[in-house]
Amino acid sequence: MRTRLLLLILAAAVRGLVALRTEVPARDGATYLWMAERCAAGEPCALFATVFHPLYAALTGAWLRWLPAGAATPELAAMAAGQWVACACAALAVLPLHALTERHFGARAALAAGVLYALGAWFARHPAECMSEGPFFLWVAGCAFGLTAAGPGAVGMPLLAGVLAGLAFLTRPEGAALALLGAPWLWLRGARAAALLCAGAAAAVACLLPLGAWLCGQGLVLTPKAGFVYADGIGQPGVVPVLHYFTELGQTLLAAAEAVGFVALPLAVAGLWLRRPWSLRDPAALLAGLFALQVLVVPLLRSNLRFLAGYGMLLLPLAGLAWQRLAPLVAPPRFVARLPLLFLAFLPDLMRLPQARGAERVVERELGLHLRPQLRDGARLATEMPRLHYFAGQRPGPPREIRPEEVLADARGLATRFVAWVPLRTPLASDALVALGYRPAVLPEPLARSIAARGILVYER
Repeated sequence: MRTRLLLLILAAAVRGLVALRTEVPARDGATYLWMAERCAAGEPCALFATVFHPLYAALTGAWLRWLPAGAATPELAAMAAGQWVACACAALAVLPLHALTERHFGARAALAAGVLYALGAWFARHPAECMSEGPFFLWVAGCAFGLTAAGPGAVGMPLLAGVLAGLAFLTRPEGAALALLGAPWLWLRGARAAALLCAGAAAAVACLLPLGAWLCGQGLVLTPKAGFVYADGIGQPGVVPVLHYFTELGQTLLAAAEAVGFVALPLAVAGLWLRRPWSLRDPAALLAGLFALQVLVVPLLRSNLRFLAGYGMLLLPLAGLAWQRLAPLVAPPRFVARLPLLFLAFLPDLMRLPQARGAERVVERELGLHLRPQLRDGARLATEMPRLHYFAGQRPGPPREIRPEEVLADARGLATRFVAWVPLRTPLASDALVALGYRPAVLPEPLARSIAARGILVYER
């Protein structure tokens, strides 16, 4: 119990540090915060108005409405609430991860897995950027513990696993894999009643998403991400699906080391090898299988290390197993003598964790907050920058590349007053805007210098 408490304190401290050093939400984080703000303002259907699953935004909206956010200004309250929710959930995830590893791989392996998770750069960065990975880590680790602890005749653990699998699906679409693989794995182990209980509980919780979308007039869809992934991935016009898939698969395999950890991933591979003789009934098979399935699904859209972190944490028990077995072979038995080895193992993460995140994007926040008072009464902003949309009080654009012609189409809208874009990234002809009645916006001198340094142009009419 003392070890888990210390790991929880370490995980919470690391996530708190990274959150304090994070200036702006991630690109997708801006949309989650918009959903949360609208929900807190009494518009629950905003939770089903985007392609993102609703639970993280709902938790953030509840925090924003009923608990102090701790932000310096009201405009930053949602970001503070999003960080509190995501970082608290992410820190708590170390407890079921440690319990799972200790139960099946040993106490030393559990300690190593807990430290690898607590200090893992992306396991801390994603929550600090207001992303749904924070609660997803908690649901995944808890569900994996429940699945591997459930046996024939068990009721509590498979029920817990099913509920957590449903919550994982309400948070991210890949959460469905917990039930799709977990229930058959229980069946394979002979726990057939537990498998049915887990699957039933997961389905009962997961159905809240299509039910909510239907009640909010979005139609009866299992997940809004399916159509988006196809249209922005292998279904893009002019894309050869097979070539796209295998190109992205190669990049996904390279991204796995960044997502899981440059030291943790090789250790996990070694741990899986040391687990021989292999059996599909082994908990190691479930942990590795969930990650492998995610690796195979990601290339349908595009390689992104963020998509791999959620199930990548399940490789850490295997990494802990390798550490438990191999450390005595390469280092002296005394803990103090192993400190240099430990320092080298965690050096990549220790160097990155204190670094400031998003400092180059602060200008988007400053510009958005400057434009916000001028965009009331239905006035609009056309831009390809979702964070700028969010801080200006507007609904962020879709979570994909926004093309110049889309920005120009928005600029033609009668309610649009401002247009902001980065010419090097979005080649939008200023002549076309002048023809629509726009002119370069007059901005305060410090802000004008900041946006010029960032390469942003702002026009108004």
